Amino acid sequence: MKVKLTVRPGDKLQIGNQVELTLAEIGGTQARLLLQLPSHTPVFKQENYHLLQIENRRSASTAERKVKEMVELFKAEKEGQGKDN
Repeated sequence: MKVKLTVRPGDKLQIGNQVELTLAEIGGTQARLLLQLPSHTPVFKQENYHLLQIENRRSASTAERKVKEMVELFKAEKEGQGKDN
């Protein structure tokens, strides 16, 4: 859902029960927003969020690959021990 609103400096928006957004000021091509939200709520600019998601996927696939390698080494070691007995 997208919502388009016209607001003036000082206007406040309530988003759900826990987020309050205030348009603090407008200057040139920028607007300054104030967000009041729970401290555990992460906030990212969208372009940074997308980069973070890409890096997280890359890290997860690397970790998954390493776990698979460790499992294969464990299996090989276990098979080697079984042949000695």
